[in-house]
Amino acid sequence: MRILFTGKHPPGGRARHGGVHSWIATMVSVCEALGHECAIWGPELPAPSGRFDLGVVSNARATGEAARWCDRIIGVSHGIIPDERPEPSFLSVFTSEEVRKFWGSPGPVLRQPIDLEFWSPGDSEAENLLTFYSYRAPMDLGLDKVAAALGMRFARLKNVTPCAAREALRRSRVVAATGRAALEAMACGAVVLICDWRLYQGPLFDPDAYGAMARNYSGRGGVGPTMMLLKKNILERMDDPPAAPVLHLRRHHDARRIAQELLEHAVC
Repeated sequence: MRILFTGKHPPGGRARHGGVHSWIATMVSVCEALGHECAIWGPELPAPSGRFDLGVVSNARATGEAARWCDRIIGVSHGIIPDERPEPSFLSVFTSEEVRKFWGSPGPVLRQPIDLEFWSPGDSEAENLLTFYSYRAPMDLGLDKVAAALGMRFARLKNVTPCAAREALRRSRVVAATGRAALEAMACGAVVLICDWRLYQGPLFDPDAYGAMARNYSGRGGVGPTMMLLKKNILERMDDPPAAPVLHLRRHHDARRIAQELLEHAVC
């Protein structure tokens, strides 16, 4: 099939990195490996040429016009901001139960796809390092003070290439992140705090790292991230089996399986 993937800020556009950006890049890579011909479009890019058998539309409010180039359309809602509102005329899928419930629309949940061949643990033992990994400009959550209290070093990670991010995550014993950034850190074997600060919501912390799956690993667990809670969560998670994060992702987030499920849903 010829498949068009769209996003408000897609790969090849102005944004260097982001959750939908990473989602599109992952799905294109997997679908091409499955033998499909893929193209990427967003408002920042020229219009694509020719027709497509399928359009996979993210950020439908900004990219819904792609429907005129595609024989079939499936919309993917990644979150709860207005750009993610499902387009009623599209088949819809959602990246979590939280997102589907918020929009009150029918459609299956297809988890965030992670390329587990790329995002994987390193060969050497992680350093005693707590890293704050965010696609957005990271706000102050006091994580540097949490790290100091636990005798750890602290680092911020943003606006880096996937290869640089992977190497930094492999070196980190603990990573604070949300969304796809959290899953990439899990895949690299780190203990992950589902924790972030967003300008439109303030500080967010979900102490149940694996239960956060239903909430899109968004941090919306209903708890304010105090220093005491963050320290407690880190110390409790240190007792997890070292392979637990990777096993969780293999069970729920393998990109190849999720791409096949998406394509099967699109052609039903």
